[in-house]
Amino acid sequence: MRIVCLLVMLMLSSHQAMAAKGGKSGEKGGKDRAAPSIEVPAGLTVEAESAAGAVVTYTVTVSDNKDDQPSYSCSPASGALFPLATTIVTCTAADSRGNQSQASFAVNVLDSQPPLLNLPDTIQLETEAATSVAVDFQVSASDLVDGNTAVACMPLSGSLFSVGESTVQCNSVDQAGNTVTASFLVLVNSVELEPDNPSWQPSTITVNWQPPATRADGSPLPITELGGYDLYIVAETSGSDRVVNIANPTENSYVYNPEVADTYHFSIASYDSNGISSVLSNTVSVVIE
Repeated sequence: MRIVCLLVMLMLSSHQAMAAKGGKSGEKGGKDRAAPSIEVPAGLTVEAESAAGAVVTYTVTVSDNKDDQPSYSCSPASGALFPLATTIVTCTAADSRGNQSQASFAVNVLDSQPPLLNLPDTIQLETEAATSVAVDFQVSASDLVDGNTAVACMPLSGSLFSVGESTVQCNSVDQAGNTVTASFLVLVNSVELEPDNPSWQPSTITVNWQPPATRADGSPLPITELGGYDLYIVAETSGSDRVVNIANPTENSYVYNPEVADTYHFSIASYDSNGISSVLSNTVSVVIE
């Protein structure tokens, strides 16, 4: 009896030792209670691409002490459209044993770019006897977020400009307060008319034309692709000539004021929005006596 009891005690001791060392009755390596590690950006600031905001991508890194491939998810996800505001992104990581950890960061989508101003090039005009002349001009501005924005200019379009060089200053402000400022010149030249024949009475010549509907190769030419016209005027006797640029493609007439009695020859060429000119039209002659 004494020997049998000793063997039982030894067997119990061996079983207890096996359990203490993580044998079959225990889990290998012990129980995993550690959550995965998750690393997110410190914060992102992104320029808006439109009124809807911007598509934002970011990188998140996760790791675990026992799981080689822990999973994670973020909301909003990388590559999503973020609105024009500050959005908090929350990311959650989990290992295969259900341990979880969270981290978050801010994505700030803002509008810091000013509108784009569209101003005319230098405007050149002529006036008689050093008088002021009214000048009309077209300006516009567009913004990635707000679309078309208002433009304020000083002097205003339609104002009287005196002889010499004047600067028109324009600015536009978007809803985020971004401002753009630019300018262009108006040059008014004084012209003194000295007719050869003092008894000659000035008259006017009206030149009319039809806007071209096709290109030289026969392909259609929409009015939206037409840039304008160059009107060529030649005085036969004096030999003087001039070219009048008409930048409005919808215009189809021009009133010319002859300076002296002469035979005037008119021809016109159109050009498209890329600056490509057509050949000259047929010549029309008018005699002013």
